[in-house]
Amino acid sequence: MRFAVCGLALLGLVAAGPALHAQPAAKLARVGHLGHGLDSALMATFRQSLVELGYAEGRNIAFEYRYAEGRADALPALADELAALNVDVIVANGTPAARAAQRATSTVPIVIVGVGGDPVQLGLVRTLSRPGGNVTGIAARGTELWGKRLELFREALPQLTRVAILANPNNPGNVLAVKELEAVAPHAAVKLHTVMARNPGELARAFAEIPRESPDAMIVIWDAFLLSHGKRIADFAVKQRLPTLAPVKEYVHVGALMSYGANVPDQWRRAAHYVDRILKGARAADLPVEQPTKFDLAINLSTAKALGLKLPTTLVLRADDVVH
Repeated sequence: MRFAVCGLALLGLVAAGPALHAQPAAKLARVGHLGHGLDSALMATFRQSLVELGYAEGRNIAFEYRYAEGRADALPALADELAALNVDVIVANGTPAARAAQRATSTVPIVIVGVGGDPVQLGLVRTLSRPGGNVTGIAARGTELWGKRLELFREALPQLTRVAILANPNNPGNVLAVKELEAVAPHAAVKLHTVMARNPGELARAFAEIPRESPDAMIVIWDAFLLSHGKRIADFAVKQRLPTLAPVKEYVHVGALMSYGANVPDQWRRAAHYVDRILKGARAADLPVEQPTKFDLAINLSTAKALGLKLPTTLVLRADDVVH
């Protein structure tokens, strides 16, 4: 009888063995995402990059999404929500989102992506090499990139002399981009006229003002509100026979003539690596801000045809993305 009891006890220990020696469940990391709206393709790129780094949603990572749906004034409250949830890291897409996240928390690490300007000038970090606070991530190129864009624009339009700029004054990155354009325009022998629009009413007024200035072409700055009206802007430009340059190819896909800018999917892949390093214990203050290294030239040949333009073959052959 004693043997039977001991045997049962031993069997119990054997059965309990795996439980006694089981590893604790992996901590579920929570990643907040703050932006103007969901871009499913970019989010798929970001999440796939995290999968390749060993993360599986529901097993060791979870996402909290907060989108402003193009309303920049909604971002501060959404950023406060993410900060209150005490997520492990916030990914902020775009300058207004980055600024809102920075104001909402000084402790939760913030990874910026899609910021339209120098993060130092925007007050997001102290220096690119030593951010110093809770913000790090991917920076945009500054003045030198606008110089390259104007160079390409002049290659497409050799007689270019007067350019209208369409920007959103509520976007600090747009304000900085206008200053950068003003700095390089004299070197390109181009005169600028800036028109601001932060809502549909102001955009309609901009459409009335721009033709009065008799520009040869137009530049539209990257902004969530302006991009949400990208097709309307492109249709206006074609109607007014204004070749349009943009910093991101999303505008070209809805009808702008051309764009030159950082490869956006690559920035989201890099953002995933920042999130991984932070979740593994790195401090945002110690992670240098990266600048993009991959750039895309995009051209819309259908728009060129509608405008009656014959673009240089050498320029079209250099394009990474051609819309027919």
